[in-house]
Amino acid sequence: MIYIKIWGLKRSGTNYLRWLLEENFRDTKVLMDIFGWKHGPPVVTQDQRFWWPEWKPGTMIHLTQQLLTSPVKHVLISKCLPNWIASMKRYYEMSELNPGLLHHLCMEYVGRQTQFDIFTQIHPDTSVYIPYEGMIEDPGFLLAAVQDRFDLTRSHDLWHLSEHRFERGNDGMKATDCQVKAKFDAEYVTGKLYLNDLSDAEKMIIGGYCEL
Repeated sequence: MIYIKIWGLKRSGTNYLRWLLEENFRDTKVLMDIFGWKHGPPVVTQDQRFWWPEWKPGTMIHLTQQLLTSPVKHVLISKCLPNWIASMKRYYEMSELNPGLLHHLCMEYVGRQTQFDIFTQIHPDTSVYIPYEGMIEDPGFLLAAVQDRFDLTRSHDLWHLSEHRFERGNDGMKATDCQVKAKFDAEYVTGKLYLNDLSDAEKMIIGGYCEL
């Protein structure tokens, strides 16, 4: 069994990435909140809090023993800043973010990107960074990159990409209208339609942190 730990801020596509990995690779278990909260900063140490919502007693011992010979692989994912901010607006159910909160989110994002950069440099053989937009535009290419980096075995001859989709912000899966959602997500990303969900004032603040 190969264990893969996913890291990403809230609303960064971690749930969909989890499904893609477990659906397309054999003998692969994705760790979400084990060895640290999936939305927290990436770490390698096992001295983090353990959360075992679905695992039976004794699993931790078995996993720890296997880690002695097979280290956990790490996949880090993030959206581009304006896309993430637009998504966080929906998360907070706010028509416009106040400047203080928006600056806080932008600084959190920049800080996490720096942590991701350092982490992948320190652990080049056991970590890979996935841009959310790239995963949506061409998930097969990203899956192939993860397969090559971690030497994974495919479960199918063809990639399974959009047969199921996660509800945004929910761990449950829903197959209804999955093709429509996949098409919408692709157009939303490639056309940068998320910019339409930001006000001019929000764009001005975000522009101080990245190019729009």
